[in-house]
This record gives sequence, C-alpha cells and structure tokens, in this order.
Amino acid sequence: MLDESVGIAVGSPMPSDSELEQDPFEEGSDVSSMLAQSNENEGAVVGSGEKLVRAFDFSTDSPLVSSGGMQSSNADDEVDDSYDEEGGDESDATSLLGSSRDAGYQPVNGVGEEDEESGAGAVESDEESDEDDAAADEPQFMEPAAELPAKEDQLEAMKALDDKLELKEGEYWYLVQAKWWREWMGYSGYEEPGSSYYVMHRRQQDEPPDTIDNSMLLNDKGELLRPLHERSDYFLLHSLQWNLVRGWYGGGPPIRRRVISAGSKYQKHLMVEVQLILIYVVKSSDMQKQHPMYVSKDMKCSRLLKKTCKVLEVNPKEVQMWDYHGNSKLKHLNEPDTRLQEHQIINNQKILIQEKDEDGKFPSTSRTTYGNYGYSYNSGGAGSSYGYGYSSYGEGTREPTTPGLCGLRNLGNTCFMAGAIQCLSNNLPLRKFFTSTKYKTDINTDNPLGAGGQLAEKFAELMEKMWSGEYSVQAPRDLKSKIERLAPQFSGWSQHDSQEFLLYLLDGLHEDLNRRKEKPLVPHLESDGRPDEVVAKEAWEGHLLRNDSKVMELFQAQLKSTLVCPQCDRVSITFDPYSTLSLPLPVATTRRMKVTVWYQDVTKKPVTVRVVVPKSGKVQDLCAAVQELLEISRPVMLAEEFGHRFYREYMPEESLKNIKDADHMYLYE
Repeated sequence: MLDESVGIAVGSPMPSDSELEQDPFEEGSDVSSMLAQSNENEGAVVGSGEKLVRAFDFSTDSPLVSSGGMQSSNADDEVDDSYDEEGGDESDATSLLGSSRDAGYQPVNGVGEEDEESGAGAVESDEESDEDDAAADEPQFMEPAAELPAKEDQLEAMKALDDKLELKEGEYWYLVQAKWWREWMGYSGYEEPGSSYYVMHRRQQDEPPDTIDNSMLLNDKGELLRPLHERSDYFLLHSLQWNLVRGWYGGGPPIRRRVISAGSKYQKHLMVEVQLILIYVVKSSDMQKQHPMYVSKDMKCSRLLKKTCKVLEVNPKEVQMWDYHGNSKLKHLNEPDTRLQEHQIINNQKILIQEKDEDGKFPSTSRTTYGNYGYSYNSGGAGSSYGYGYSSYGEGTREPTTPGLCGLRNLGNTCFMAGAIQCLSNNLPLRKFFTSTKYKTDINTDNPLGAGGQLAEKFAELMEKMWSGEYSVQAPRDLKSKIERLAPQFSGWSQHDSQEFLLYLLDGLHEDLNRRKEKPLVPHLESDGRPDEVVAKEAWEGHLLRNDSKVMELFQAQLKSTLVCPQCDRVSITFDPYSTLSLPLPVATTRRMKVTVWYQDVTKKPVTVRVVVPKSGKVQDLCAAVQELLEISRPVMLAEEFGHRFYREYMPEESLKNIKDADHMYLYE
C-alpha cells in the first residue's frame, strides 16, 4: 500500500495542532519514527512541524504530504507494480498508470487536473525509457510551493537523504541545471557528500534561487543537448532529492535517466545513462525511410524488436532484426535476452528489420547489401584491400572452392583470431571431429567451467562452412560474438595476443566437450624417490579423472618439473599437464659494426671494414677488433663524422650502445 512506505495510515485522521507543533525530529515523534523506517521502507519525511514540506511514497515518487499539513490518500487499492522486467506491453503500462491514479494520487502545489492526467507520480512500466518519454509520467512544469521553507529546514531535509544517495540498478536519477544547483547549495549551505571541490567554489547567497529551469539542457525538439558535461552543465540528483527541490521551487522540465549496469561481464559497474543512443530503424521493403529512435544501450534485443515492430507496424514473429552497420548485415540480433551494449550497438547506427520475401522465406545472408555500394576497407588478414565493393562487415562469400581453402574476414583487428582458427582448422583430427556429428555426443551442458556447449557449437558451425567447399570467405562473427560474451577481454575491436586467444579457445572447447560429469579431488603427487615412469602414470591417471575430451587427447601432455631446495638439497619431481610451451626467442649478444679506417701513412688508402663486437661492449672493444683485423699496432682514435666534419670523439670506456648503426664512424691511427 502507498501508506505503508511512509508509515501513515490511509484514511487516518489529520494530526492535531499540538502534534504539528511538536518537533518532528524529536525522539518518539511520528516524523522521527518515519525517518527511522526510511532505510527499510524507502520513504522520507522532511521539514518540521508547520514547516513540514512533503513526504513521498518513494516507490512511485507520489507526493503524500504537502506544505502546511497532510493530504489524505483515499486509496482503497494497492498499486500493482509486479510488471515484467521487460516492461510488458502498452496495455500493461496503461493499467499501471491507471492503478497509480486510482491509488489516490492527489496533485499538490498548484498541479491541476490536466497534469494529473499526464501520469504524474505514476510507476514507470518500461525497463528502458526513451528520450522523448523520459519524464512522461510527471508534469513538465510545476508551480513552486505557496510558502518556501526556511533554508535551514531545506538543508536539514536534504541532509536526511545523504545515506540514500547510492546508485541502484533500475532506479532513476534526474538532471538539474548546474547553475541552479550551485545557487541552491550556496543559499542552503548544503555540501554534497564527497564533493569538497564544489563546496569550496560555491558562492554564498542570501536569496533563494528562482524556479528550476532545465530548458537550456534541451534543444528545440526537447532532446538532450550533446555534448553535456556533469558538474559543468548539469548535476545528477537522486529522485528523492529531485522531488524535494522541485516541490519547493517548482519549474522543470524533468529530465530523468535510469541507472544501468555497464561494462564487461566480470567488470560491471553502475552508472546513470545520461545520453541515450540514437539508432535509425529501416525496413527491408522501404530502405529509403529511416525511423530515428532513442534507446538505452542496456535495452534487451527482445524489447527493441517489440518497439521497432510497433513503429513499423509489422509482426515481430514475421521479421528478423539485424545490426546494419555499414549498410550491410553485420550481425543477426536473434538472442532475445542479450542487451545492445553486448553487441556494440553505438550511436547513429542502423538497425534493419528484415521481412520475408514473396516465397515466405528470409533472403540469404550471403553478401547482402542494400542501397548503394559503400567504400570498404579490410585492415590486415587475408584479402586486405582498399576499394569499392561489399563492406568487410558482410556475410561470407558463397562461391565454389576447394574445401578448406576459405579465408576469414577481418572484423576489425581480428587477425589474432583468424590466425589461431586457421591453425586449428588445419589440424586433421580436430577438423574431422568437428565437421562430423561426433562432437555432439561429447557436449557437456552441466560443466560450470564451460559454456554449456555453446562455444563448441559455434566453432563446429564455422568449421563446417570453411570445409564445405561452398565458401571462399567466411565471417566468423558468430564465434567472435560468443567469445566476447564468455571472455570480455576479447570484446571490441582491439588488438590481442594470438597465443592468449588460442589458449582460451582450446581450454573453452575442452571444457565444453569434457566427458567427465563429476570431478573428484585428486591429490598432488611427488616422486619421493620412485621411478619417473610410475609417478608420471599416476599423475596422468589422476588428470584423466577430471579431464577427458578430444581437445585434451590432441593438445595436452605432461611436463616434468624438478626443484632442488638450496637449503636441504631435497629434490621435488612432479609431472604437470600442459597444452603449450613458451620458449624464449634467441637473443643476439653481438652486433656487426662498420668502421672506416684512416692510416697514418698517407700513401695507404682508407679502408672500410665490418667487425663483430659484444652488444654490451665498449669503444675499446671495437678498436681492439679493428686493430686485430688490420694488424695495426699503433694507438687509434675513434670519432664520428657528421656533415663532412668531426662531430665527436669517443673515449675508450664509453659504451657501444651510444653508437647507432647508421652513424659514420672513423678510426684514425
């Protein structure tokens, strides 16, 4: 019930004058009790006595108390807020708005019947809010309170909310114009928690600010300006803070934004999504008409499909939704529970709603490009080229070819992935395993260390296409998309280490195909003086109790490790499984240097020689090598020539690292 969130019984008698005169923050008072309950019920009562300003049902942000006393909330019915995470359909939204009004919402501070009908104080039904309807459930402008509370009471009321100002996913925060907020802080003396800089730089003022004016944050269409900077152009207020200041000062319009979970799977963080992303929706039967739409990057694909189909007036069950980046079908957005940020949907991107053809089938995705050909550039990898033609984001090129003679499109710095996949593709036992149906019998959907078989399925699909003889080029975007969701370190279009990717892919395939449903604990074995053959066999058998897959059979072996304690000379020998060995590349310890030698005897012609010296050697080592080669017994001097004149002389103890290969070095007797 609305009344439960603030501890006021619906239909209860109005407080007496003596009760209103009581200090509301005094221990035992009604307001003090309500404040104590605020952490549990998410309600708050602000002000004191006759200066009591407002109390809100913070589950709906509906005002229940106005200046000068309490308004009775004639609610007989509960607010039904048990809506689906996706927000339900439009009828659900309507019912929620209606139930909120039926629950006894009363306009206050001059808000009339027209504002009430706009849905002020109603529960937001959609999980994601668009730019245009971000504040559709409350009036665009409100009149200020008839009697403004004293600044001390405003400060006390705002401070009472300080412990509630943490980000919670799904909650809403409001933008307020930065200049107005600073003026109010300067007037009330309020200090934002953990914001000493702006406290130091605020201006003290005796007069309260005017009504809130957020219009300067919006363009002529009512859309949020871009770019805007927090604390420079606007401040973010919790809905509780916004309800307070707007109740006191009125104004608007409200600019509400939702708290979302952003980042990768393992590095998520909460943030207020201030700027929604602008997408352009196009229908395959009318490619010239683009429908702009503001959406949250946290929106689910199922919700986006529902919204776009409503705009285009098509049946969601009769269409496909595609990422249409670069005017080509980049990716089929067919996983309903995934969110746009997982598919790297960015601002000003196109979304294609693909309809069925006359035969009732969806057209082939092979080299599908609508409209004009665009300029494409494939960066790196096989087939890298500049030119006009199909975008590099297109699907595979279907044309007969030798099985296995199939290139992989570069999806943007994915050479590291293409190289690893091509290597595995040409491993005969592994390829035969995945191009047949044998792998399906080994898929382990219960392994918590695996991906439920999804990674193996995507890898097998790619292998089948590469070795079908039907494609000369394949775009491994489905496999990349799956890996991005499972291993966020490979998401986006950054460069990565090919060996690191190969290790992850092998380990992921192994866990997806692990035949061991249960993994017992296996003790760590040491030799203790026993023969290596015995210890190695026991260690491998223990390893097989937890790991058994085709990948393990092909790519895993044992490594003998020997450690000797320098204190007691104890020798520890173990046998550990491994799939790859990292070997150091040979590092050159010497370098060849070119020197021109001038003899003291002017009848001898200068000679240019090359000698091998230590990389970390000194000038005296270079001189000695030249003297030995040319059998020079006299002392020599090493100098550098630059611009046909002596540039500098090198001392014998100087390091050769100071001499570059391109330097012109001369040795004089």
